[in-house]
Formats: sequence, structure tokens, C-alpha cells
Amino acid sequence: MISDTLVSAYLNEGWMPDGPPMASKPISAHDLDRRRQTAAGIMTTIRDAAIRADDGTVTWIAPVISPTGWAVQPLSNDIYNGMSGVAVAVAGYLLETTSDRADEVSGLDSLLDALLRTLRAIEDQDELLQRGPAPMRPDAPGGYVGLGSLIWAWLLLGRMGIRGLGSPSAPASHAGGRWPARRRSPSRSRCMTRPGTAGRTCASRAASSCWRHGLGWNHTLCHGDLGVWEVIDRAMAAGAGPPGLDRTTLDARIVGGLGEHGPVSGLARDALTPGLLPGIGGMAYQLLRLHPRCPLPSVLLPDPGAASQL
Repeated sequence: MISDTLVSAYLNEGWMPDGPPMASKPISAHDLDRRRQTAAGIMTTIRDAAIRADDGTVTWIAPVISPTGWAVQPLSNDIYNGMSGVAVAVAGYLLETTSDRADEVSGLDSLLDALLRTLRAIEDQDELLQRGPAPMRPDAPGGYVGLGSLIWAWLLLGRMGIRGLGSPSAPASHAGGRWPARRRSPSRSRCMTRPGTAGRTCASRAASSCWRHGLGWNHTLCHGDLGVWEVIDRAMAAGAGPPGLDRTTLDARIVGGLGEHGPVSGLARDALTPGLLPGIGGMAYQLLRLHPRCPLPSVLLPDPGAASQL
């Protein structure tokens, strides 16, 4: 809690991480399965940091970015840095555990149950507030931090075989249609780019730049090495990867950096951030996807693939 508060205070004063990128020693292809130990360690950290209530709900206290700045508070329910994103990471890890592509971490089943209970409780409370005499202003319809992110999370969880989810369109009913969408200043935006939107020439340049200059700043999906992995991997699949680079070398660089420095999140750095995009939850999720037979969809692409169950 103390480190979270200090990090938030410095970030609100405009502090940014400085210094050169983290250098990492290359590892052998035989050591690539260290990704399993790293992913298991991350999920253990998320499990141990959970704050559970007597009613079966759960949350985490972490630095959270909002339109007014950084604050230390319980996680929201969005997919970007909230509990629905953590639920996707936990469900994905359990799915890969059953296929023996991830090491078992005890207690994740009950953690996922608590996450789903919490998400349902938040949505039930929002619905009650919408029906009250002074309806609550609904969330914006964003794909990462708004109502769209909740629908996306429920759809992803459904594809992972989570039963009893109900209708994934339920969060949309909370909008009510009576409020104009809130607009955020562009300066507040944190996720401005996504891989897969450029032509082959542009993709080749982007992948080469990512390989030369984009690694070593942190390990997150949103702004770090595991997001860079997505860009380069997609480019290589399209025949537009950096010259001479193969998938094994790319994976070894990612796994080696995590093993040498430990998981490093984005602006929050040493403060625990369990979220999917800017936190360690997304690192574990993407480490699962390094396995060539992993069926988990990307959470960085606007179209995660077919709607069939994984």
C-alpha cells in the first residue's frame, strides 16, 4: 500500500521512468519452457495479493488511472486494468493448465469464482442505480475501459468454457440511452495503437523498429515487450518480420528478459498492478500464448477470432 501511494503521487507530478532499456542476456532454446515457471509465479502473486470479503467477492488495491489522475483504489471492472481483465487472465491460465501447457497454481479456481461473483455484483448494483430516481451516468462505450470492454470480457470467458455467465450483452443495458457519451481529452489516452492495422510494408517497418528499439522498457501488453511480441509475431506470420529473425529467437528474448529482471509493469513499475493490459496479468496471459498450440485469442486485436469455444 505504501509503495502504491508513493508511485501514484510521483505519477501525478508527471514522473516518467527514465534510464536506458533493460538489457537481457540471450537464453538457449532449451530454456524456453521457463515461460511456464514465470507465468506460474505471476499467477501466484496475483492470487496472494487478492483481498477477499466474507460475501465471496474479491478485489485488489492498486494504482489506477482515471480522468482525474492516478489514485490508489480497488480495481474497477473493465478489461484494461480491472477485474474483468484479471478474470480473463485467470480463466486463460486454468484452460492452459488443463491442457498441460501451464503449471498448476492452487487456488485459481476459487479465485475465478470470486471474480465472477464480484463482476455480477457490480453489474447488479449498476442496474439498481439505473432504475433509481436519479439514474447513474453510464460508463462510456469503450472497448477497453467502457461498456464494450465488459461485453468483450464476458464473450472471452464464454469462449474459455466458463459456464453460467448469462447474457454477455447485459452490461449494455446499463447505458439506458439517456446520457451523452463522455469524451476524454486525447492527452489522457493510453492505448493509441494496435498491431495488425497497417499494410505489409508498414508492418515490416514497424516490426523491424520494434525489434531494434522497442524492447526492454517494460513487459506489459499495452506498452511493453509482450505487446511488441504480438507485433513482430504477426509480421513474421505475414512474411514481413525483421530479416533473419525467427520465432524461437524472439521468444527467447522475451522469456529471457522476464527471467532476468522479473515482471516490470508500465508507469506504475514496482507497485503491484494485476491488470490485463498495463499489469502483470497480461504478461502471464501472453506467456501462455507463446506456446505454438495455445488457442487463446489476442486481446490486442479488434477481432479475436471465431466465436467457437476454445
